[in-house]
Amino acid sequence: IRSKMEAGGAGILYPMARRWYRHGMVSVFLQDANSLIYPPEGLTEILQALREAFPEIRRITSYARSHTLAVKSMEVLRSLREAGLDRLHIGMESGSDKVLALIGKGATKELHITAGQKGREAGFEISEYLMPGLNSQTAAWQIPAKIFPGIGKEFMPSLNEGSFLLMPTSMPH
Repeated sequence: IRSKMEAGGAGILYPMARRWYRHGMVSVFLQDANSLIYPPEGLTEILQALREAFPEIRRITSYARSHTLAVKSMEVLRSLREAGLDRLHIGMESGSDKVLALIGKGATKELHITAGQKGREAGFEISEYLMPGLNSQTAAWQIPAKIFPGIGKEFMPSLNEGSFLLMPTSMPH
């Protein structure tokens, strides 16, 4: 990976990461809206290289879209977990199909549940992002208030294993 980064003109990244590591870095966050879309072989290579170069890393986290997680095979997901990916952050945003459609999320409540369950079965810690204030100016906001208490229990661990992040105000994507 180091030589590939240097050949690609990003050679500065390795020394910067090394300096960060020497000063106590223990977790890595793969900065992409959906790293699981990357070819599994390439992502596995990145994960293994990170673990090899920085053996003290305790956790590697990535964003994942529910749709991508739901369509990945269990074999691929488990191989990514074994390669060193520990936690997935998923933007559920809402447990209401009406609100999800209104914001163009491209996923349903059922798809989010399926994806979360599949991620847990593959061995990942799952953290879901909910936006209770999403679209609160419309009548559609009344629906999530009734749905949230029942969503998440299907796949969420106890709070010491993973958690929901509530984002009271946010811009829809």
